[in-house]
Amino acid sequence: MKRTYPMIVEQGEHGLFGYFPDLPGLTVGGDTREELEALAREFMRDYLQEIGRRGEPWPEPTPAVALAFVEFDDAEAAPAARRAQRQ
Repeated sequence: MKRTYPMIVEQGEHGLFGYFPDLPGLTVGGDTREELEALAREFMRDYLQEIGRRGEPWPEPTPAVALAFVEFDDAEAAPAARRAQRQ
């Protein structure tokens, strides 16, 4: 059975960084997207094998339906933050 685990990819100071919401503690870094994905598959294999050795079930992947980028302006929270500091 094939499983598809969503990986969040972020741009860091020294390359790309990926982590899996469904696989706590599993993180991976790479210089390119191709390297990141290859390492992610390798690390995921090791991660899931370790879970299996402990006799635990593999986590079910969260079905990813969309990726949303929510824009937020700091000014939207600034008045509330100033009120909280005064109290």
